[in-house]
Amino acid sequence: MAAALGLAAGRIGLPLLVPVAVLAAMAASIAGHWRPLLVGMLFYLPVSGLPVLLLYPDTAPGALAKDVLFVLPAYAGAAAALVVRREKLGVPGAPLFLMVSLALLVLVQALNPSVPKPLVAMIGVKVWLFYLPMLWLGYHLFSRKSQVQQLLKWMLVVAMLPCVVGVIEALLVYGGKEEFAYGLYGPAASAATQDFAAFSFDGTSSLKRLPSIFQFVSQYWLFATATIAVGYGAWRGNRSSRVLAWFGPLAIAVAILATMTSGLRAAFIFSPFMLLLIALFEGVSFRRILAVALGSVLAIVGALAILRVPAGPLAELTGSQGTFILEFFGDGFTYAIEHALLGLGTGVDSNGLSYAFGSDDYDVIYATVGGIWWESWYLKAFLELGVAGLILLLALIGALVRRSLIVHRRLVDRELRSMSAAFLALFIWNVIYAVKTAYVDLDPMSVYLWLFLGMQWRLVTMNGEHSPGQGDRTARRRTPA
Repeated sequence: MAAALGLAAGRIGLPLLVPVAVLAAMAASIAGHWRPLLVGMLFYLPVSGLPVLLLYPDTAPGALAKDVLFVLPAYAGAAAALVVRREKLGVPGAPLFLMVSLALLVLVQALNPSVPKPLVAMIGVKVWLFYLPMLWLGYHLFSRKSQVQQLLKWMLVVAMLPCVVGVIEALLVYGGKEEFAYGLYGPAASAATQDFAAFSFDGTSSLKRLPSIFQFVSQYWLFATATIAVGYGAWRGNRSSRVLAWFGPLAIAVAILATMTSGLRAAFIFSPFMLLLIALFEGVSFRRILAVALGSVLAIVGALAILRVPAGPLAELTGSQGTFILEFFGDGFTYAIEHALLGLGTGVDSNGLSYAFGSDDYDVIYATVGGIWWESWYLKAFLELGVAGLILLLALIGALVRRSLIVHRRLVDRELRSMSAAFLALFIWNVIYAVKTAYVDLDPMSVYLWLFLGMQWRLVTMNGEHSPGQGDRTARRRTPA
């Protein structure tokens, strides 16, 4: 098949194969195979930045590939299963009223006369709503614990590619091979590295933005951060695996190192915080927390050795960033109270606008919100949807967290509880970090957030499933089918 496709691409041109691939995916999904499409998407996400980098400056096809090849066909297949085959795709405990209310408000605000261009509203609607159905698809993706274990294991294996590449890239850049490392990006080098951005410390050392094989550094950091949760769920969620017994901790260490060498200062705080959240949700244990603390210290020491930056100035710079974030959030909240009580329109504060407009249009669009991109998810809700939108978003997050905690408390299977802790921690991490930036709007977190939430809620239906080597405690405590 690979040879035939290669021959066809050479004979008739690659662009003509794209609609063939899309139609094939759509047909397979509608025929009942939407679940393999979602699994394929999860294995595609680690390399999703490569098409964008290879096609630069024509980045649109690469940026839309995931949605066109996987997400839309999966939605079509799920819709066919629901309407044609009468399959039940409901999710117990889903806050439907709040989600529908938020969706209606987003659609109404898309008609706000303050929105400068119709495309701005369309992008805003996509960013707000497009991945919400992943909650339902995630819930119905698997019905057995062994399936989730296999998925997390292979996701972790594939995730090592960008993480290892990123660490090697850091070794090259900070080892004096900067020109070679950046040269691998070709004409996309400047865009991928945010114009070779670097934070200078003392004139002799700096922290550089390194995106691995993603199109920009934030995507890489989000992916590596999510890999910490995936790695923990794969490792502790399959305790009978001898391979994962050593590969799991090693992969988590690589993922943490990848976040800290990406050039984002927040990684030195929020990557250990992610690991700590998972450990706490799994169960308060002095031994486990001590292991997390020791592992975090070792990761920080290893990262500093690669980056060759002094710990003191880095800590000072990171602390100053925290102060700036709080002040920035306060300024944004004040601006929203003064100008956006009823909302300024869907999309006017969306990061995704940078893909569709040039710098001149960009400035005109952001003039709607004072000429500044207010990064916070909560500020974005206030500015675009008004105070009603902010209240709805907070209520929705509260309902989702409450449901996730209820599911987590009901899990008696130790492996399921470990996987649940990883999924739950990733969601809480996003909720907290959303004060600073709406990372839920960016790939791959835009997919992971909702899909993993649905998967976590489904774990409670697997409570009675027993796996070899787990012990007799779970086997004795069964739940109704």
